[in-house]
Amino acid sequence: MTEPTSRRIKDLPPAQAIVLHRIHDLAARGTELRRARQNTAPGTPESAQLTDNIDTADRDRALTEIRARSTSVPVPWIDYARRTGQTGRPWDPDRLLPTPQPSDIRASPARVDSDMRRIADMAALTAAREHQLATAGTIEPEPAAAQQLRRNMAALHTRAIATADAHGLPDKLRRRIARTASAEAETRALLYRDYTPDDLDTEWRNHATIGIADNARQSIRSLRRTGRGVGVVPSAGADLTAPGALVEHARRALGTAEAQPGEGMDAAIAAALPQTLDTEVSAWDSQQPHAEAPGHSVPSLDRDPQL
Repeated sequence: MTEPTSRRIKDLPPAQAIVLHRIHDLAARGTELRRARQNTAPGTPESAQLTDNIDTADRDRALTEIRARSTSVPVPWIDYARRTGQTGRPWDPDRLLPTPQPSDIRASPARVDSDMRRIADMAALTAAREHQLATAGTIEPEPAAAQQLRRNMAALHTRAIATADAHGLPDKLRRRIARTASAEAETRALLYRDYTPDDLDTEWRNHATIGIADNARQSIRSLRRTGRGVGVVPSAGADLTAPGALVEHARRALGTAEAQPGEGMDAAIAAALPQTLDTEVSAWDSQQPHAEAPGHSVPSLDRDPQL
């Protein structure tokens, strides 16, 4: 999975494009009506009528969003349509929709690989956003969202460590997963570098929601209650590349930091073997018993990551 699966609105099946456009228009309508009510004297018939119209637009939008979810329209796409309407941005069929978040995987070695690849994607987005902002001569306009993204990366990394420890994932396989993540951070950074600022912002926001960290914490609490696997090994933190290091890999790919000797070759080798790694993880996992084995320790998430 070396290329994000985002899709442009114009490439969607017609039914999905229509329902998303409808959500956008209803959200925009609600915003326009609220602005009109602000300029209307309270308690007047005009104000009451505007309130009724706002309620109707909001109800129609909520029902349309429910229908969209029931037909498997990804939630990030629904959120995007609503947000662009509420902020007064026009509906643009050429805009890139955010990549749907991967389905959660059970607590297994496959989750370690999935979490590390996801962190690599976040690292690439972080480096590409920094690159675009620096080129424009501006600073991060939304530091709170940037901080949440860093927290999400830290939470996913902690879950990857906890899962690898709970399953006794071999050191060799951990290092393979780490090398692949580093390679993907570099290749995705180069891909994201060519995104328009709006498209990059859409993808970046998709990874800056608090739900990502909340989900990871819930998984870790579940691991604390009932561990899986047949043994407990020392922390995998040293083998599973930290989020900050993955950001540095992405920065180096963009030429914003100096590369270290040999890293380019390691990345090229890892990038050439993603399918082999998937097969190796699945094969190793299938050979392991999955009995309940409580009693392993899990690293704490109570920290403020700095990348």
